[in-house]
This record gives sequence, C-alpha cells and structure tokens, in this order.
Amino acid sequence: MCYRVVFTSEGKTQELFAKYICEESLMGFVEVEELLFAAPHSGLVVDTQEERLQQTFKGVKRTYLPLHTIVRIDEIDRQVAQRQGLVSVEDKTTVSYLSVTPPQVEVSENHPAGGE
Repeated sequence: MCYRVVFTSEGKTQELFAKYICEESLMGFVEVEELLFAAPHSGLVVDTQEERLQQTFKGVKRTYLPLHTIVRIDEIDRQVAQRQGLVSVEDKTTVSYLSVTPPQVEVSENHPAGGE
C-alpha cells in the first residue's frame, strides 16, 4: 500500500505518491516520505509537467506539506501509484481568497462610534 496526496502549490492542484505519510513530527505539516515516481516512458510522447515535478523533487527523501494546502489523502494500491507517478492535476486554482478588509460599521447619531 501507499498514499496519494492531493495538494495545492503555486495556484495548481497537484498529486504525488509516497510510501509513508505522518503528521506527528512537525506541527501544522504532513510529512510525506519516500516519493514514488512513474517509470521512465519509452516513446516520443513526453509529459513536461511530470518531468518538471520530478526535477523539483529530485533527491528529496522527505517533504513537509502545510496542512492548509492538502486537499485529500488516499491510501491506494502501490501498483496504481507506480503507473501514475507524480503528476499535476490541473493548471488553474479552485481556491478563492477572502478579502482581508474589515467590514465597515455604520455610525448613527444615536449610537456614535467609540461608545461616547
């Protein structure tokens, strides 16, 4: 068995496959260890996104993903993971950021601001 971790990074939803996951070692993060990559493809069709992700995680034994970026974690059959490897799911974000502007409070003559 292994795990598929779906997460968001730089406005993209991505998924990676790993042998082990854990959230005990660093508060607020999920530890993803021993990443699994797809076997090299033979042929003329090359997935540039998969190659870019493999380069990003090249030599990485363990990575820590912030909890708020994780969309879903699935336990799956290892053979499925080896076929799929590390892939990008989509290029657009589905996350909406909320405004940080505080709401405006109306002040009436009967109840002035500051409680005076």
